[in-house]
Amino acid sequence: MNNKARYLFYHTKALLKRRSTWALIVSVAFFIAVILGINVPDVENTKVGIFTNGGTYAKKIANNIEEKSSIYEIVEYEDADRLSDDVLSGKLECGFVFSKDFDKKAQSGRFKETVSYICSPYTTKGLVAKETLYSSFLKFYSETILEENYEKIYGEKDKEAMEYLLKRNMEYQDSQDIFTVDFRNDI
Repeated sequence: MNNKARYLFYHTKALLKRRSTWALIVSVAFFIAVILGINVPDVENTKVGIFTNGGTYAKKIANNIEEKSSIYEIVEYEDADRLSDDVLSGKLECGFVFSKDFDKKAQSGRFKETVSYICSPYTTKGLVAKETLYSSFLKFYSETILEENYEKIYGEKDKEAMEYLLKRNMEYQDSQDIFTVDFRNDI
């Protein structure tokens, strides 16, 4: 047994004197460090980041998503770069960055390039989060459309009729009246 241990000791000592052995050790260590550094996001991650950029309209949309959605956990950010870094690192599923002039554009009806959607290659539920954000946005914007176009549609402004339309708008948004599914078993 003593001879085998001595042989192993001297053989290892001879191998460590070669440069190729050290190159192999360093490359294996580097490979292990790279493998350990890969951050695969959690499948159960439902955190969505929102950067409202100080806009009141954007804040209302973020609050509405937080109230209505039982799926997503909304995390509000003060910095768009930090939100982007957290999405890319896998801490967030995806993120939304509202532009500085979002409130002005929302009132004027021009929405091109007002909300940036940030995702990573690991984003799996991001498209559903995007649809949730846009449905929340349309909820608030539908009231604006009704108020701005009432005179064009009906000719004169009637306060009672406007209140009725806004009330019906809220009823449609909170109910299943528009999208109903009837299952039939008589086939």
